[in-house]
Amino acid sequence: MKAKFDLYSHHALLFRVGSLDDFVIPEYFAEDDLLVLEYDQLKIGQVKEIVQLSSRKPINNKFQILVIKFSYIFHEAQNALLKTLEEPPSSTKFIIVTLHDTELLPTILSRLQLDADYSVRNSCNVSVDKTNNHFRNFLEIPYKQRLSIIETITKEKNHEWISDFKKGLYQWLDSDNVKMNCDRFQKILTVSQYLLKRGSNNKMLLEFLAIYLPTKKPSGSSGDF
Repeated sequence: MKAKFDLYSHHALLFRVGSLDDFVIPEYFAEDDLLVLEYDQLKIGQVKEIVQLSSRKPINNKFQILVIKFSYIFHEAQNALLKTLEEPPSSTKFIIVTLHDTELLPTILSRLQLDADYSVRNSCNVSVDKTNNHFRNFLEIPYKQRLSIIETITKEKNHEWISDFKKGLYQWLDSDNVKMNCDRFQKILTVSQYLLKRGSNNKMLLEFLAIYLPTKKPSGSSGDF
């Protein structure tokens, strides 16, 4: 019941998923008034409709829950949604569902509580061995070698390598091989979103990930990543 308690105390949960179709509404929300809204690209006009819907009173229960699913959201739409997230109607709670690499403004993220547990529990069962070679190889080498690769990649401005690495990282985060605490999971997820974004320091971001990503244990040792 932890996630439900968090929603009722925080008013807005963020779920990051590999595909919008992967998301299943947790059963403990079934007793509330649920309205699911799904968009490919969420625009400012649609956000205005969401704001109007959020002001409605629930019909049968104490709260209504708006489940807002989208693959991409425009900056103008995020700014329009921000005020409602800052001052939400007392009888409305929000569940935001979007992809791992969907860019959200820091101001929006600060108003949402990420349910990192969900991303681990509801994985896509993608084996790390099925991710691309760049990321898989990165996991298998020690920290000093990771730094050496990062130095070369960023010096050559090899954005294709970084793009493949990022895709592999998201596949891995969605896999059932991930065993780490929620705090570390959230830090890795948050930092990775800024890779290849305009103005981002890719070298610094990759160095952070080099520290936080686990390494494979030597063959024959016990334990997971």
